[in-house]
Amino acid sequence: MFLALASLAFAQLAAPQAAADEVTRINGQCLYPEQVRQRAQDTVLLTCNEARIEPGAIAFGLRSWESEVRFEGPVQGDKMTVERIQRPSHSPEDARGLCQFFYTNGELSTIACTAMVGAQSYAANFVVSRI
Repeated sequence: MFLALASLAFAQLAAPQAAADEVTRINGQCLYPEQVRQRAQDTVLLTCNEARIEPGAIAFGLRSWESEVRFEGPVQGDKMTVERIQRPSHSPEDARGLCQFFYTNGELSTIACTAMVGAQSYAANFVVSRI
């Protein structure tokens, strides 16, 4: 099921002409090992329990909240080059970074994104729920 979901998600990311309402929501959690937390003092580590994948974008947020951070850019294979970030109550801003999809036993397991907007860095390490 996760493989089919991931395939659908990639098809949506790679098809910019796809309808705007084609959205894949994935439950999980943004998790960061303690070593990452200690070394990422100047990085905003996103808090999330849902990833929303749509054509040319991945958004991380909390279910039932309007607040989310959205990474946008072109997709090639299992990677998205981040060219813009949209934060809550902000217009999209130019950014540079990378999002990558990771798989375990052929199933989507993690979505990792890092990007810089000016001097501020943002990171999301979204682990897909297996429940």
